[in-house]
Amino acid sequence: MMKQRLEYIDLAKGFAMLMVVYIHISINYADNPFVDSWVRRMMGSMFMPIFFIMSGFFFSVKQPFRDWVKKKTKRLIVPFLVFYLLTYLMNCVLCGLLHVQTKNEFHYGDLFQVFFRDVFANNVIWFLLALFWSSVILYVIAKNGRGRIWQTLLVVILGWGGGKILGDYELNIPLYIDTALTALPFVYIGYLVKEYEVLARVSVMPKNKRVTLMLLVFVVGFILDYFFGQGASMVNNMQPSASRFYGCGVVGSLSVLALSNMIGKLPLVSFVGRHSILVLCTQMYLINLFVKLTNRFFGSLGYYPASLLVLLLVCVSYYALVPLVNRYVPWIIGEKK
Repeated sequence: MMKQRLEYIDLAKGFAMLMVVYIHISINYADNPFVDSWVRRMMGSMFMPIFFIMSGFFFSVKQPFRDWVKKKTKRLIVPFLVFYLLTYLMNCVLCGLLHVQTKNEFHYGDLFQVFFRDVFANNVIWFLLALFWSSVILYVIAKNGRGRIWQTLLVVILGWGGGKILGDYELNIPLYIDTALTALPFVYIGYLVKEYEVLARVSVMPKNKRVTLMLLVFVVGFILDYFFGQGASMVNNMQPSASRFYGCGVVGSLSVLALSNMIGKLPLVSFVGRHSILVLCTQMYLINLFVKLTNRFFGSLGYYPASLLVLLLVCVSYYALVPLVNRYVPWIIGEKK
């Protein structure tokens, strides 16, 4: 039963990662029809919240804080530093030495961008920092032991109050601590799902009842996100409506999980989900490469055929990249050799 549960969680992570990759692919095509579509609006309401919620599934306070933070540092901070510095060094060579033109003007002082800017080269790795801080905050809250009501109230105050107020007044706390406050309720919801064994209870239900429940959750989530989904930006910590942001983020994430539960496993998508940290950290390199190649050799393709081709090429590339990383440098994604 545990194996099946992990398989559909991998699938859900895979679906969410495909949304992330495709949205970043779309940025490379000006005036494309996807930007203002209802599909983009729905993706925008769930594609990052689902990662924070699923991170909560594996959150635990059983270890002493020192051991726990050491593990989190290895899993989140080390990959962030590796790919942050790697991207900077690549830009030093390409822009500083070879004078290659890039989208954003390069300065050697960009090494310190993470301290004062929300957007920088390969800034998709912001998620790792935000998840680290939200996990630290939740550890402190959960370890305090004053009861679930107190914990929930504090999470709501920090998430809704702190994150929303900081976003509305455009007050930026360096290193994505402001975004971590906004993400905190999502991680907490995932933590509660684990603590109350919701996934385990669903997994032992009779198949017909489980499928009916999952189908209902998916349909409700789809409808709510279709009508109320909005274009929120977690990286900038800006949400037009906090209630819609959290509501659509949760129901959208549940709908993806429900769909994944019904399907169980899809080889390529599940593979991407299983290696989501590596995909997150390296996708921009591959996207830039394959967009250029696609434009050069298939320039006559329309937006959707070209963008979907790039998406497929990026995903398939990990069948070669994952074994190489796992064999030679697994530590860059927090894995043991």
